[in-house]
Amino acid sequence: MSAPAKKAVLCTHPAFAALCAIAEGKLQAYSDDLFVHDANFLNRLEASTPFVWLVRQCGTHLFVTTGNEAPAKGHYGKAHTANLASSLAEQVDAGFCDPRESRGYAYWDGSRLRVVQTIATLAELAREDERAEDAARSRTARGTR
Repeated sequence: MSAPAKKAVLCTHPAFAALCAIAEGKLQAYSDDLFVHDANFLNRLEASTPFVWLVRQCGTHLFVTTGNEAPAKGHYGKAHTANLASSLAEQVDAGFCDPRESRGYAYWDGSRLRVVQTIATLAELAREDERAEDAARSRTARGTR
């Protein structure tokens, strides 16, 4: 893994150490994505907020799956999670990443990190979070639990 160009940030989020382990051997460039940008974003994020994360040779992507978190530069909010798989496919098509490269995918459910094998699984977990949040909002609006 390449050394970050900027000074690495100490991250206190409970998922961060596991994300670093997943990135080992995969992240070869743009390590600032993980050690600076993701670390800063996760430090500001409530630990109970679900997110999906992926690592590839040239960087990481972090998507918050619920709530109205204002995304930081390089991070994506809830509105983008539905397009997670197509977003990565577009990057492949544009030549930004190699479709054969080693990638890692992870889902933080608010209490534990799950490593998943495909971008489709990651996108489905994000959609499940959105559906659950929408259902809870509907129940609240109707005055039921």
